[in-house]
Amino acid sequence: MLFALGSLSACFTACGLTPTEPDLSCHDHYCVPNGTCVMVDGMATCLCDEGYKQGEGLTCYQGPILQTGEACTIDAECVSARCLKFTGDTEGYCTTTNCTIDNECVNHATGETAEMCCVEVNQNYFICLKIEDDYACGDGTGTCGSSCTGTGYSACDPRFPCVGQSDLDPLAVCSRLCETDDDCDACRAPHLPDNPFSCVAISSGHLLCLPDRGQTCVDDVDCPDWQNCQQVHFPLLAEDPWLCVDNTLCKGPADCPEGMSCQPTANPGEEAAESCAPNAGADPVGTACNEDDDHCEVYCFLGLCTEACSLDEDCPEHMRCEVLRFSNVDDYMTLCMEDHSCDAPADCPEGESCWPTLADEILEGWCRAIEGTDPLGTTCDEDNDDCEVFCLDTRCTEWCSLNEDCPEGMRCETIDLCLSEPCDDPENLAPATVCIGN
Repeated sequence: MLFALGSLSACFTACGLTPTEPDLSCHDHYCVPNGTCVMVDGMATCLCDEGYKQGEGLTCYQGPILQTGEACTIDAECVSARCLKFTGDTEGYCTTTNCTIDNECVNHATGETAEMCCVEVNQNYFICLKIEDDYACGDGTGTCGSSCTGTGYSACDPRFPCVGQSDLDPLAVCSRLCETDDDCDACRAPHLPDNPFSCVAISSGHLLCLPDRGQTCVDDVDCPDWQNCQQVHFPLLAEDPWLCVDNTLCKGPADCPEGMSCQPTANPGEEAAESCAPNAGADPVGTACNEDDDHCEVYCFLGLCTEACSLDEDCPEHMRCEVLRFSNVDDYMTLCMEDHSCDAPADCPEGESCWPTLADEILEGWCRAIEGTDPLGTTCDEDNDDCEVFCLDTRCTEWCSLNEDCPEGMRCETIDLCLSEPCDDPENLAPATVCIGN
């Protein structure tokens, strides 16, 4: 994704792309144990042993095997000694610096068709960068408002970084730093005649000129009849805007058109609902992800990309439609989650136990991390307990299927469990099979 960081100079510093300045003198720890540090034309360099090459930080390494464009984790894996990784990523791809033309940038990654382009990123510092499939390298002349969808930084003048929600965001443009909306008056986007530019804070804290992503609003009355006012999540922005969005309610992914997902949204002063909204990233439901830096269509939860659902059939084969909590909340968010169903505590791995959890409006057993230290059967106080799962009628309890799942002095029985206040309302009760005292 093109999570721009204010200016191209700032971005490539934060993304770990700024070239390392050479040391001017040798030190004992340079180039060892597989080489010797020598001075060449006033600068330190490594005279490496046979079979070794000089790598990043005046080191000698053996056997770089990865070509430009191939996946890497460290510089030493690359023949070019440059592994390009963006902020938060553990894996990147081998690149080449000091290129002069696009033809010097060849993508050797097996199975990939995306081109690589020679891009100027910072004061005459050139580097080979990948663009999207089916796009050609840009000419590097784009100014504020020029499209960089699919072509990324290759389309933009180095003074105008490419900014967008993703590499294929139709609103990705070459941008510029700003302080007020007036600074963006010169930005022009012929391909976006209905999207004026404003000075917007992004997640890095910088202010950039960006095209408006829709009609802003405060309430539904500000929108046309076929739209309502919703707060729409854009990971790029520092604050999610309230926009007029087509009134497309959904219960699961199948209800949304291509390029959109079923996402929990909220209207001002109203309870949360699920509506179709533009994908934030490219990774679909079920893809492994990192919550601190994900590329999910909606968002990352417990290591997997997820979105709103109503039935198990809305989710991939290894996931189920579940809720986050089973009690003490008024609104339940149903999401596709990895299948952790259980019949008893013994079905769960160490550190987890079998919790009563809502699934398709009924309670089932589900493995979740224990929350306290007191095991099943311990005497407890419902207002102040330290149970592994939860306290019920002065005893720590959890889900079960048979009496044998419970300790001595308890039995497995189906009871009405209170999901939310008031507990005397039958609609707030659901049957749960748990261990209770004899």
